[in-house]
Amino acid sequence: MSSSSLAVGVKYVPSYPAPLILFKARGHQAAQVLRLARKYGVPESSEPLLAPLLFQLPEGAWIPEKHFAVLAQLLAAVYHSERQQK
Repeated sequence: MSSSSLAVGVKYVPSYPAPLILFKARGHQAAQVLRLARKYGVPESSEPLLAPLLFQLPEGAWIPEKHFAVLAQLLAAVYHSERQQK
């Protein structure tokens, strides 16, 4: 997920209690992360409200339930995109 100068890496595994914040980057590092994500085909979203919201959480934190609705929409879009590419 990115928002102009922020990038947040999120991982979801069904056996996890919630999605997990893997990493956060800002500015130049965020741009580098996004370039690498695109190079390796990692799904991304530019949902303008989500990255700033998730950036407030520490790395390694489970994403709180109050953010599940927005995150679920993002994960559904990623899943749909991946299915279309196959």
